[in-house]
Amino acid sequence: MAAAPADVENPLLAADAPADVEVELAETGGGSGGGSAPAFEVPEPLEREEPSAGARRGRRLLRLLNVSDPSVLFYGACLVNLPQVVVLACVFFFEWDADLDVCDATARAQWRVWGFFHGLRLAATTVVAGLRWRFAPRPPPDADRASRRRYLVMVTNARNSLDALALIWFVVGNMWLLGGADDSCAEAGKSPIYVTDVVMLVVQYGQICLPCIFAIAMVPVFCFCLPCVIRLLASLHDPVAGRGATKRDLARLPTVPYSENMELLKGEDPCCSVCISDYEKGDKLRVLPCKHLFHVDCVDQWLSVNATCPLCRKSIFVDDPEEPDEEAPPEAADVDDDDDAAAPAGDDGVDAARVVASIT
Repeated sequence: MAAAPADVENPLLAADAPADVEVELAETGGGSGGGSAPAFEVPEPLEREEPSAGARRGRRLLRLLNVSDPSVLFYGACLVNLPQVVVLACVFFFEWDADLDVCDATARAQWRVWGFFHGLRLAATTVVAGLRWRFAPRPPPDADRASRRRYLVMVTNARNSLDALALIWFVVGNMWLLGGADDSCAEAGKSPIYVTDVVMLVVQYGQICLPCIFAIAMVPVFCFCLPCVIRLLASLHDPVAGRGATKRDLARLPTVPYSENMELLKGEDPCCSVCISDYEKGDKLRVLPCKHLFHVDCVDQWLSVNATCPLCRKSIFVDDPEEPDEEAPPEAADVDDDDDAAAPAGDDGVDAARVVASIT
C-alpha cells in the first residue's frame, strides 16, 4: 500500500498551525535521524506593540510605587510640606502676640526661630523637588540635554544641602522644644506657636520612623511570599515604558527541542543559565535573537520582567532608531550616574530614606 502523504500524517503542520508548533515538529523530525541537529532559524529582534489599557493602568500604578521617581517625590513633598507651611504662616500671622505672658523671652524666641526656619526649609525643599522633576532626563534624548544635566547637578547639590540641614535642624528642635532640663516653663502648652512647632516635630519623627516600620513589616513578605511579590511586579510592569515583554511577544520567539549536537550550543555548557540545570532530551528551549537558548519556562519568567538576554544583556526588541548609537550612551551614562547618585534605585532601604529626606 502507498504511504499516506506527510501533510495528512501531521495535520498540525497546516498553514494555520502556531509558529512554535511548526518549528518544534520540523526540528523533531530532523533530530530523530542519525544524530543530525535540528535546523531552525534565529529570530530577528521584535518590534514593540502598543500597550493595552491594562498595561497603561499598571504603568501608572507602578510609577506611584517608584519612590525614586522625581514626580512622585515632588507630589509627596507638596502633600506633606505645603500644609505645614500654610498652617505655620497662619499661626505666626494671627497668634504672634498671643503668648507674650507665657514662659520667658528666650524660650519664646527659640520657638519662633525654629518654626520660621523650619517652614522656610520645607518651602525650599518643595521648590527643589519641583526643579529636580523639571530638569530630570526625559526618555527621548532632547537637544538641551547638556544644559539639563548641568541644572540637574546644581539641583541635586541643593537637595543634599537641604537634607543635611534637615537633620541638624531636627536635633536643634529636640533641644529647644523637648530638651528643657528645668521646669521654669511649665505653661509652654498655652502658646499656639509652641504647639505648632511640636506638631511639626512629631510629623518629622513619623517621616523618619515610617520607612523603618515599613521595611520591618516587609521582611516576612519577602521571606515567605517572594514568588507572590515577583508575580505582582511582573503583572504591574509596563512592557513599553519598562523592559518587560508581553505574552504575545514571547509567543513570537521560536522554540526548539534540545539536541546534543545543536549548532548554537557548540563550545558552550549545555545548561540553562537561569536555573543552572543541564539540558535533557525533550526539553523545550526558547531561541532569542542573540542566538542564546534557555528553558522556555525559565526565560519567559525572566523576559516578562526584563526583556534582555540573561547572558549578553542584549534586548529582544529592535533598538530605537532615533537614539544615537555612539554619542548618546556616554552622555546618557553621565546623566544616569548623577541621577543615581542623587536617588539610587534598586535598594528599598535607600529609596525609602531618600523619600524621607526629600519631603521633610
